[in-house]
Amino acid sequence: MRYNRGMEINKIVERIKKESQNKDIYIVGISGFGGAGKTYIANLISKEIGECNVVSIDSFSSKFGWKRDSEWSNFDRAKLVEKVIKPAKANKWPISYESITWPESYTMNLMKINKKKILIIEGCSIFHPDMKDNFDLKIWIKSSLNGASENGKERDVKKNNDKNIGKLWDNIFMPNERDFYNKYKPDKAADLIIHNDVE
Repeated sequence: MRYNRGMEINKIVERIKKESQNKDIYIVGISGFGGAGKTYIANLISKEIGECNVVSIDSFSSKFGWKRDSEWSNFDRAKLVEKVIKPAKANKWPISYESITWPESYTMNLMKINKKKILIIEGCSIFHPDMKDNFDLKIWIKSSLNGASENGKERDVKKNNDKNIGKLWDNIFMPNERDFYNKYKPDKAADLIIHNDVE
């Protein structure tokens, strides 16, 4: 099924509400290219439903520098599963985890989330074969790679006031996204597709 972001977000919200009714925890995965709008959609769904925790894989960055590879190994998916998803499924609350939002960052923030019925995990590479079976609902944000990357680059350069971040997008982020997509076809793993017009 394919949904337009603006017109059909209510249908996604209703589906989540219906499917989560008889569950202690319902886990939604939202993925797409960097800059495609994953965080925006996750927060929009959370706002509409209310009873949600939102966790980004960006909080589980590696302790080594940005790496050029098709696995997106800068994101520690195994740690995300171990520290957040498994405790949520086992009903072990509150959940605490250390957030490292940039590779090689020595600053870690301790995050704590209390029990809520809906857990939204958003980020690049979460529909990798080693992780995709953890979700009750998988949503792919469909956009052009070029458009999403330019959007993400502009956002990060402005946010950090650092033009060098643009080189990371050109030389690592965008090529990693392309190779990961070609290798794993994460959109094919999705239950729903939202079209975003960052072209």
